[in-house]
Parts: sequence; structure tokens; C-alpha cells
Amino acid sequence: MPRPIVRETSEKHSPGLLNRYSLEEMLNRTIARANRGVVSSLLYMDLDNFKEVNDTVGHGVGDDVLITFAGQMKAAMRMEDIVFRLGGDEFAVLLDGMDCEEALNAAERMRAAIEGFRFELAGRVFTLSLSIGLIEIDGALTMGELLSESDAAMYRAKGQGKNRVAIAFEKGKPEP
Repeated sequence: MPRPIVRETSEKHSPGLLNRYSLEEMLNRTIARANRGVVSSLLYMDLDNFKEVNDTVGHGVGDDVLITFAGQMKAAMRMEDIVFRLGGDEFAVLLDGMDCEEALNAAERMRAAIEGFRFELAGRVFTLSLSIGLIEIDGALTMGELLSESDAAMYRAKGQGKNRVAIAFEKGKPEP
């Protein structure tokens, strides 16, 4: 099975992942495509309780865990999906050509793939899960608004108990 698209980044602890600057560039292109009728979606993700890993075993080992996590996540994605490391334990995934409903299914697959990710370090067992904010890119919002709204949706998922997906809605549109 082909692997998702990854490219080298200048961040030394994110081999094979694009960074936030690359995401911003690609979002602007995706918005332009959306204005021509090509709908896509963005996932904004945060690893739940990851601070415990860094506090227990240090940031170096934590970075190794993040690399392993990224591999697990990519295994649950399509080849054309693009992963970005935004910093710390925050990631984004650009889902080209996926509307909100399709992206919700993809986000749930990724969430479920990570949900059971358990590992032992320094005599402690850690379990990772994902909180995900989802927004459809239809050309109505700017790049900054897309990032802000998807980030807010991710924090809403965390506030609702973590390990879930929350959908961001455009201003002026009612939430279901």
C-alpha cells in the first residue's frame, strides 16, 4: 500500500514531516482551489496528556515517541494526505478532495488507530489518544481563520473529554 505524502522539514525532530510554514503555504493554495470548487478539509490534532511523557522521560525520548506516533497516524491515512508537525505534540493533516463528512470518517480512523497506542518507558505505561478539530475548506475563510477555527474545535474536543473529534463551523452557519 502506498504511503502518505511526506517531505523533509527543517525541524530536526520531525523527520519526514512538513512544518507550520509549509502548512500555511499549502492552505493558501488549497483555499484558491476551493474557490474553484475543489473542497478539502483540515484536521488540527493534539496528543492528549503527552506532557506526562516529556515530564517523565525527557524531551529527547518524547521526540522519539512523536516520530513513532506519526508513523502510526500515517498508516491510517491515504497516500495523498499530507501531515504537518505544528510544534510540540500538535499536528495537522490536509485532506485533499474530502468534504466534512468524508474527513470526519478519516479523522475517526486516525483517532481509533492511536487510541490503543500503549508503550512503557521508565517503568510507567503510557496510553496516547488524539483530540481532533476538523474544518472543511470551501474558500469562505482565510488561512488564519481556518487555523484558528480548527484549533478551537480541537480544544472543544479536549474539553468534551479528549479522544474525540469536534467539527468547526463557519461563522454565521448554525451548529447541528
